[in-house]
Amino acid sequence: MTDATKTARDRFDLCLEAEQDNRARAEEADKFSAGLEQWPEQLRKERETDGRPCLVMDETNQYINQIKNDQRQNKVAIKVRPVDDKGDKKVAEMMQGIVRHIEDTSGAEIAYDTAFEHALRGGYGYWRILTDYCYDDSFDQEIRITRIRDRFSVHLDPNRQEPDGSDTQYGFITEWMPRDNFKSAYPDADPVSWEEYKSDSPDWVTDDSVRIADYFFFREEAAEESMSGPGQ
Repeated sequence: MTDATKTARDRFDLCLEAEQDNRARAEEADKFSAGLEQWPEQLRKERETDGRPCLVMDETNQYINQIKNDQRQNKVAIKVRPVDDKGDKKVAEMMQGIVRHIEDTSGAEIAYDTAFEHALRGGYGYWRILTDYCYDDSFDQEIRITRIRDRFSVHLDPNRQEPDGSDTQYGFITEWMPRDNFKSAYPDADPVSWEEYKSDSPDWVTDDSVRIADYFFFREEAAEESMSGPGQ
């Protein structure tokens, strides 16, 4: 295992440990609002054993839908503005047109709505920005704003402090893939003993699947300060 791979795995394990309680509460909130699990497990079992009903009254979705409707009437969108009186308004307008084109071609509204509903039901949600080829036979790429259907697939640096996460140093977006699909998608991947790796990294390999991840991080490099002035 390379040092970079070990660092990535250590960081991922740190994310899992730090997010465990928050994710459990989000999953609980999801199931509660969906009407699947609103009774404590032990109490539900006792009532079912005694033949007593466990009625579920939906008292949450009416408020969730009300907030969702308010959000959809006040659309989320990226706004470009000159930062100060030296900013060029015409350039800002041009950039705004480019951003609007990106949002339109991406179907960004779906990404925003999905993330907002996730936040309503479980406290947080995400969307992501990618680049994709304009055509199958083209090397030109365009920016895309895409939804993340499973917010639990996102793992961010737990040491971040800023409310908007702007100081995040690394993050992962993961996906479980059947082994056969993995072999087809990544035929050049280094062969690994599945059984050995499964016991060593249960968060990455199961009997039937392997987890793949997009891994993002900042790499810091030292730079020399350039000095200039009269006589230099």
